[in-house]
Amino acid sequence: NSTLGENRVASDNLARGGGIFAINEASGSVVTLTNSTVYANQADGSGIILQGGGVFADNVNLTLHNSIIAGSLTEGVLKEDCKIKRDGVLTANNSLLQDTDASGACGLTAANPDANGNIVGEDPQMLGLTGMGSTFFYPFAFGSPVQDAGADSLAVDGNNNPLTTDQRGAGFQRIFDTAVDMGAIEYQCPTFPVDVATDQALAHAILCFNQQLIPATYQINLTSDIFLTQALPAINNSTAGVKLDLAGNHFMVNGAGVAAGFTHIFHIMTDSVVSMNQITVTGHDDGYTGAGFYISGEITLTNSTVSDNWGSYGVGIGVIEGGKATIVNSTITGNHSDIGAAGVGNYRGEVTLINSTVSGNVATDPGNFGTKTAGVWVQQGIITITYSTVANNQIFDNNGIASGSGIWSDAGTVILEGSIVADNTPASNCGSVFGGTFTSNGYNLSTDASCNLTATGDITNGVAALGPLADNGGDTLTHALLAGSQALNSIPAGVCTQTHDQRGIPRPQYFMCDMGSYEKGWRLVITAVSPSNAELSWEAPGPSCTYDIFESTTPYFTPAGSPDYTTGSLMQLLTGKLGNTSTNYFYINRATCDALGTTTSNEVGEFDFAIVPGTS
Repeated sequence: NSTLGENRVASDNLARGGGIFAINEASGSVVTLTNSTVYANQADGSGIILQGGGVFADNVNLTLHNSIIAGSLTEGVLKEDCKIKRDGVLTANNSLLQDTDASGACGLTAANPDANGNIVGEDPQMLGLTGMGSTFFYPFAFGSPVQDAGADSLAVDGNNNPLTTDQRGAGFQRIFDTAVDMGAIEYQCPTFPVDVATDQALAHAILCFNQQLIPATYQINLTSDIFLTQALPAINNSTAGVKLDLAGNHFMVNGAGVAAGFTHIFHIMTDSVVSMNQITVTGHDDGYTGAGFYISGEITLTNSTVSDNWGSYGVGIGVIEGGKATIVNSTITGNHSDIGAAGVGNYRGEVTLINSTVSGNVATDPGNFGTKTAGVWVQQGIITITYSTVANNQIFDNNGIASGSGIWSDAGTVILEGSIVADNTPASNCGSVFGGTFTSNGYNLSTDASCNLTATGDITNGVAALGPLADNGGDTLTHALLAGSQALNSIPAGVCTQTHDQRGIPRPQYFMCDMGSYEKGWRLVITAVSPSNAELSWEAPGPSCTYDIFESTTPYFTPAGSPDYTTGSLMQLLTGKLGNTSTNYFYINRATCDALGTTTSNEVGEFDFAIVPGTS
């Protein structure tokens, strides 16, 4: 149950036994490996004798039970997994040696592996070295020749007691499926969907997804916050029709425990297709690109938050070379870059923001150059920003170009529709170089004139009047539209392409849609003003409105017939409706506004409770 991997011996004289070196001038010495993996070790250098990149045994007997010796480099080439000299004897059972030459496989050959269940000359299909909360190990691909190829009777410890777990310990049984596997790790992918509560379980689930070959959507469900101690394996499955759905269930994956140096919380590789929902991805310092997400495949990120990550480019979300990211009902905030693109970076890929917020991201490092924006950056790719808000991003305390603090296009294409670009500093909201373009599909607002907004309904040098980034309902933080915002009621309902805002509130709430990711509602509120009386209040959904208020003692009712109250004010007193525990009242308000038609409010109700002392 042990792994010896990526060890190296180098010498200008003798280099032998990169993984294991054993020598004895007397007789009787034995090295025994049981359910262990010796992989990717090497013996090299300029010496005249280079032998046994994996194992070198001189006058020592070598016993292998359910073990793997493979991927060894000797003299810089893949050979000599195992070298035995003098009177050493190999005893091997149900083990794999990758070298096809007898001199490099301790006497076994592919043509004559003996009758003891050994495999010679085959690739064990090992994957990358990983750890995730335990000692490091090499998982192998589904379908590897080592899978179910061991002998259960040989899976015992030094006292001849059966091994109950593999190298990873509790939760990973040693014999799984039809027979024990060769090597230190037992392949035991669970049936999807998979619930995960630890970083190790999440890593294992990703590795299992990577091996799926049957077209389907495979689901991983987070059941708690996860704090990474090692980088997760890359999500890497290019099989057509195979998709990963990661349900965050409002939990977070925190990458603070992952070492910096081109590492990522989630790495989605080419042709892999992923969706994630209700997840927070936070806390990683990458030092380069894609601290939160590094995407050359495809992801749809919904109802999620990417926050407080650190790096150089594309820190929150980095899309590269044909990658594709669709970001829906999500917020990207508080990410920090020492060069640029703190929120979203797109190099030769495609990014779509729908009903989303990019806010409060910062490019800052004294003496450096935040030249590629703090918010959203595209180079030789395309970004479409639809009914979204890009606000309050900042290039700060460096020598950055004083333009494009919100959105920057470097020979790329930016398309804006129904969106707000506001209050990004130190200077302009938008900027471009090398022919980068901004195209408006209409009904956008910028607080300056830098975004090339010339289409129908566009507002330049406008008043956004955004509230602070806050919990305004829904899964993610948003900027509310305050009184006086020119984004309010600015898009005709007939051309409004989104049916809901970032929080899930229907659009339009009045008679026209609002710009940006937040749709301001005319919510009905009920307030007790005395023990027996209540007051209904609301905001006007439009000009010159009258209000019909419907009352019912049945919840979730549909207003019909004549209203119970009619008023032209923004308040209605409800007399004598409180204080009766046997009857509860519910209210819906219908507004009729000049030249605009009618719109209906949410439903509110009142409840009276009697607290009756009991007996114990």
